[in-house]
Amino acid sequence: MIDPRADSFAIAERRPLTEHIADWQAHLTAKGVTAKQVAHVKKRVEAIVTNLGATRISELTPLAVQAAIGEFRKDKSLQTCQHYLRAIKQFSRWLERDGRVRDDALAHLTGFNAATDRRYERRALDADELGWLVRVAETAPQWRQSLSGKDRAMLYRVAAGTGFRVGELASLTPVSFNLDADPPSITLDAKRSKRRKADVQPIRSELAAALRSWLEGKPDVEPVWPGWWRDQAAEMIRADLRRPAAAQLGFGDQTLIRTGT
Repeated sequence: MIDPRADSFAIAERRPLTEHIADWQAHLTAKGVTAKQVAHVKKRVEAIVTNLGATRISELTPLAVQAAIGEFRKDKSLQTCQHYLRAIKQFSRWLERDGRVRDDALAHLTGFNAATDRRYERRALDADELGWLVRVAETAPQWRQSLSGKDRAMLYRVAAGTGFRVGELASLTPVSFNLDADPPSITLDAKRSKRRKADVQPIRSELAAALRSWLEGKPDVEPVWPGWWRDQAAEMIRADLRRPAAAQLGFGDQTLIRTGT
């Protein structure tokens, strides 16, 4: 029996994968998925497609996708590879549900157990290590046309002194800092706080003193740490931990700072 959907499958096969990915992106956005999350999963799917050199849906076979993920495992953690696999499986599932393919070709691909990956020991830095990281960053060059070394050093100090997450830190402007209060504090706007309530976080006087000079001349309504660094915060920290000066202080690839979004 001829599948009445055969013509639509054939039309979908003739369309470039880039067009299907763009349609999927529009679908996720219409569902209310955040722009940041849409960008993440789209980037991961595009990375796999590029690795394969695939241009049509039929080229997204389980064997080919497994091979692409295998290439990523050479320099990425199992947890990161899991994110890539989830993204391409999500895309493949959407292709089936939207009537573009007869079956979800990647439905039976299994993921990874990130707990077995000992490439990185994920732990917080202790006080001495944090001090070393700050000193390394202060003299380091700008990171990928984003934050300067001095700005990263202050970011690390404020992160440690407040416990604010990456997205919260990225939202701070000069008016967020109440350095003349007793005790000095940093106020996080309710819409930026994970608790959806305004947070007033007291800080140590030493940090307040350092912030006072660092904030001079910064526009009141602009983020003090502008740019796209927040989307690659963990990678930025690892880059500083891998610098020659950091290696001399005993850092290695296994030492990471936990970051939130």
